Amino acid sequence: MSIDQEVGSVRDSVYCAAAVWSLYQAYRRIDDDRGKSCELRQSTVKCMRGILQCWIKQACLVELFKQRQSNQHALHSNFHLHTGKEIYSDDFYNHLQIDVASLYINFLVQMITSGLQIIYT
Repeated sequence: MSIDQEVGSVRDSVYCAAAVWSLYQAYRRIDDDRGKSCELRQSTVKCMRGILQCWIKQACLVELFKQRQSNQHALHSNFHLHTGKEIYSDDFYNHLQIDVASLYINFLVQMITSGLQIIYT
């Protein structure tokens, strides 16, 4: 298996989840009774939860970033698809991904507002 098939990008995953979520919205409006809307909804939720779980594993980086606001404590935006761990070491990966985090939060809020339960309460 090549490295391209093992690396997942948060940015690409959010865009894919947004496309699937849009299809879910369309199927929900036509009242599909064959289960397509349910499958689309669950695919969107699974993708968004997967990203959130990868970032939860990096909670220590968030706390360090809040204290020092240094790019050495940036959130990673590339993860291993099977394990959810970051691909690059913290020494090599020292650039901010604020645009990716804001993109994720933007779509997360829109999806939750539409009725998806992505975050457990």
